[in-house]
Order: sequence, then C-alpha cells, then structure tokens
Amino acid sequence: MPLITLPSLGREVGLTFNRHIGLFAIASLALLISWRGTVQHMADIVWSVDVFSHGLLVPFVSAALIWARRGILQTIVPRFSYLGAAIVLAASALWLSGELIDVALFRHLGLVTAINGLVITFFGLQFYRAVLFAMLFLFLAIPFGYELVGPLQTMTANLVIGTLELVGATYKADGVLIELSSGMYEVAEACAGVKFFFTSLVTGVLLAHLVFESWGRRLFILIVSAMLPIAANALRVLGILAIAEMTDQSFAKDVDHIVYGWVFLSIVLFTLIAFAYRISDREASKAPTLAENQFTEGANQNVFGVIAVAMIPTLVTFVLPQTNSLAYREGGVQIEPLLKQAPAGYRVLPQAASISPPNFLNADVMRSTILRRNDHVFLASYARVASLHAGSRLFQPGNTLVGNKWSEMRGLVTRSYEFCDIAFTERIFRRGDRRIVTWSVYSINGEIVTSGLTEKMVTAAVRIMRKPSSGEILTLSGLVDSDANDIREVFSDFLSTFPPDRLLLALGGGELGDSIKCAG
Repeated sequence: MPLITLPSLGREVGLTFNRHIGLFAIASLALLISWRGTVQHMADIVWSVDVFSHGLLVPFVSAALIWARRGILQTIVPRFSYLGAAIVLAASALWLSGELIDVALFRHLGLVTAINGLVITFFGLQFYRAVLFAMLFLFLAIPFGYELVGPLQTMTANLVIGTLELVGATYKADGVLIELSSGMYEVAEACAGVKFFFTSLVTGVLLAHLVFESWGRRLFILIVSAMLPIAANALRVLGILAIAEMTDQSFAKDVDHIVYGWVFLSIVLFTLIAFAYRISDREASKAPTLAENQFTEGANQNVFGVIAVAMIPTLVTFVLPQTNSLAYREGGVQIEPLLKQAPAGYRVLPQAASISPPNFLNADVMRSTILRRNDHVFLASYARVASLHAGSRLFQPGNTLVGNKWSEMRGLVTRSYEFCDIAFTERIFRRGDRRIVTWSVYSINGEIVTSGLTEKMVTAAVRIMRKPSSGEILTLSGLVDSDANDIREVFSDFLSTFPPDRLLLALGGGELGDSIKCAG
C-alpha cells in the first residue's frame, strides 16, 4: 500500500493512513516472528512439495488484486477496529490448538486468519470489505488436501479402465494396475493429477471473481475447473498407454516426462481461461468515482487497547513451545532381533535375506525377525516411540511399513483381520512386479489407534494431563507369490501360536511390557 496524500481528503488523512500502515507493519512483523516456525513450515511445504506449488503465486496474486483497487482504497478513511482484534484472538486460539494436537492445518489456518484480522484491526471493516476477495484468496496458499491423492489416483484408473472397456481393448486390471499386451502399467501417485487439480481449481476461483457477475456462472466455472483436470489427466494416461502399445514402454515414458509437467498444465489452464472468457457475463465498466466510494469515518477506538490485543499471537507462544513436525533423528536406531526363538514350524532366517524393513522416524526401539514356514518368507517387525510429540509419531510423513522404495497399491478393498479382539489392517505394496502384503496394528499407552487424527487427539489429552505417552507398531509383511491368500494364512497361523493373554507386541524382551492384551 503506497503512502499517499489525496488532495481531496487533505494532508491529515494521508498522515492517518501512514500511521495505520506503520502500526499494521509492526503488528504483522511481530506475528511472523512469533509464529516463525509455522511460517517456515508452511513455506517449506509449498516450496518443496510439487502438489502445493500453486501456493507460491497466491500471495502475489492477492497483492496484485489489492493494488488494482488502490483507487477505491484511497477514498476510505482507515480506522481501528476491535472486531479485527477479536478475529486475531480467535486465530491465536486456533493456532494454539494446532500446536497442542500437532495439526499443521490448524496452525496454517490460524496464521492466515490472523493476517486477515490484523487488516481489520488497523484499517477497519469498510477497508477490509474493499479487499475482501484478495484477503480470502490468501487461504488458498495453505497446503492441504494431499489426502485427495488416493481418491484421484483411483478415479483416474477407473476412468482409464472404463475407456479401455468402452473401446473393446484387451486388458487386465487390479486396482491401479493395468496390464496390456505391451506390459504392466501402474496409475501411480504421480499420475493422480493432484497438482493439475489444485492449480486448476485456484485458477477457477480467480476467474469466477474476475470474469463473472452472476453466482450461477461462478459456480459453473468452479465445477468445470474441478472436472477439467481430472478428465484431461485420464486422457493423458490413455495417450501414454496408446503410445506404449504402438511403440514401447521406454519411449512412452520419455513422452510422458516431456508432456507431464508445465506443458500439459499450461494446456489445461489455457483451455479453462479461454472457456471462461468465452462465456463471461461481465461487461466493461468505468472505474468507480470518489463520490460512489466515499465512506464516513467512524470514531476511532482506543489505539493502545487495539495494539495490545493485536499482540496476542506473541503472547500465546509462551503457552506452548513451537515444534517442527518435520524434525527427525539423524541416523535412526539400530534394528535388533524381535524374537528370541521361532515358534514351532517356523525357522528364523538371517537378516541378510531381508524383506524391506519398516522405517519409523525417531523410533526409540526397532526390532524385526525374518521367518520362514515352508516356502513362505515374511518379516515380523516392532517399533516403539517412548515419547510421542511432533516429529516423533506413529503416523507421520516418512514412516513406511515396507521401506521407501515400495508404493502402496490403491483402489483395493480395505481388509482387516481380527485376532484376540485386535484388528490388523491389511495394505498391499508394489515394487516392479513384486508385491508385499502387510498387516499392521498401532497402539498408544495400550489403546488401539487407527489413524493419525486419533493419535493426535489421544496424545493431546495426555499432554493436557501432563502424562507421558508412548506408541507401538507391529507389522507383519510377506512377499506374494501367486495368491495373496497363502501369505494371509501364514500370518493367521503365526499369530495363533502365541499365548492368548499376550500379543506379539509384548514379545521380544521383558522391558517391552504387556503392551496389548486380549480381552478374555
């Protein structure tokens, strides 16, 4: 915002504007410094995760939209507002809850909401209304929605399979795996088109504001911006499969690498923008005059009170220390044997014959044993996190059940198998033509948890009561030969060999304790 004095409003108004801008800058700087961990975490994700790269442009777009309305903003007399301070207070509570339960989304929402609140605090509600869209547009910079990778991956695979069925092509499908005459193909996470989806949707929101007047057409362009990248991505996958069938897989991959990036995204966005302007209902209009936008200056409220409330973000940082959810322990922990001896009918194999072991960041104990029964080889693994907190969790980025080089097969029916009143969740991973079936169970202080959200809620409650919390993970993973049911039978038999009052999590050493017990 330029520091300007308007002849029509006088030198006094210009000085008032400068005063409000200076106080806003001080409060914003204090906010960013106080919550610098959140700022850095959000910036790291937007910069390093390709799916959220659109967030790099959002602040610049918001700034450009505000600059485009500078003629109107110059006619508004700024005023202090306690409403904005109340919003800052609510944003601080949201940020604090994110710190408490280690939910980055809450911290990011709190940060952007606090910025919006500071604008209202130091410039007033009328000023904020004039820049409402630009300020709300900032929320699109928040990195969220990575959970859509799986559904979009499955949706893309289903669209491709449906098209192959429609044209009468010969194929075999298993979840996101598609087998054609030229070989086996996987609609991997990179093929889900999430980057296309988010970038197109953000562009659609901007077009809805700039190009359309009616809410009906705005809603329509948002629907188009969501559906277009999904359909276009499925066509891209079909095109790559067609090229592979006509040539070979290596050439198809080369074509995909060339087309997949910004070239394909540019085509999608150009199509969306061209279509939006084609059906635009907005007519060119002259710029609003000063008389149309002159607002009445309300009575300014207590400046010192507003500033004191605006300093709340700095004060709440003393309640809980900031944490970095991406932190991890360098070097990890040495993996030790899990079982002292194998059950009857099983034989312990050397660790050199390993199936890829799980990887749990910041685990304090990691134990695994490779076993064999007849022709089936599998791995029993155990990990324990002595103190759960941000960066040391059961569910967190970087934790993998079968190593980093395996990718989970999506689009399959989720299975669970119950032993001793404890449900093991099955997941299947793939690397090339090889597959691994895993059964896993997670617990916190002896209570079974099934998701990262449950884990965070449990640890937050424990943290409030000032009690320690520890987590444990048990995983069985085995290679699939031809029929996955074979390894499932091995897992079932293996678990049934242990005493009914203790599960495998309690084995491997007395210090591990009776972590999980059967109900009866």
